[in-house]
Amino acid sequence: MDIHTHKQIEDAIISCEPDDFSPQAHFLYAVAIHPWNTTSVNEEQWQKLEAAANHPQVVAIGETGLDKQRGANMVTQLALLERHATLAEKHALPLLLHLVKSSNELLRWNRERQRSVPMIIHGFRGNKQIAKQLLEAGFYISFGEHYQLEALECTPINHLFIETDTAEATIESIYAKIAIDKKITLPILEKQVFENYRKLFLRDKSL
Repeated sequence: MDIHTHKQIEDAIISCEPDDFSPQAHFLYAVAIHPWNTTSVNEEQWQKLEAAANHPQVVAIGETGLDKQRGANMVTQLALLERHATLAEKHALPLLLHLVKSSNELLRWNRERQRSVPMIIHGFRGNKQIAKQLLEAGFYISFGEHYQLEALECTPINHLFIETDTAEATIESIYAKIAIDKKITLPILEKQVFENYRKLFLRDKSL
């Protein structure tokens, strides 16, 4: 299972913006306003996002999150993250989070609210210390083609996901690399990640 991609492929959760949400049969989606696009958010986009959240093929709200390098100022991004989280909680959907140089802000925001849906940091490239802080706070971590080995090593497989995002690498090759780096067999990794996916994402749906 590919937990986060921007490609139209099966056995994956396809991330898109509300304006671009046009579901195709048998695909699964996550929909949100990306942090990079937070400088000009309007109510029409929110209406589209709220409509998408009701769609049976939407299994997550994302990717939303925080990014100090792009997008609106941090106050605005935090307010939009809160609005995404409220929508996710309304529909009992997980949150897929984009996080760039903002772990302290995310952890502070998380401490100040009572969370009721799981949250997954996608494409994590941070170090072991940040990974441990996020894991201790209850976050799940998704790894892609590039990551820091010590962060992967300290992430228990029952809190781990795998993704392609925008990489040219196949999801199979990323699974194989992570299995080697985690020193576990590929079947064990595949089984556990699918169990994590089933636990967090699967609801009764008719695709």
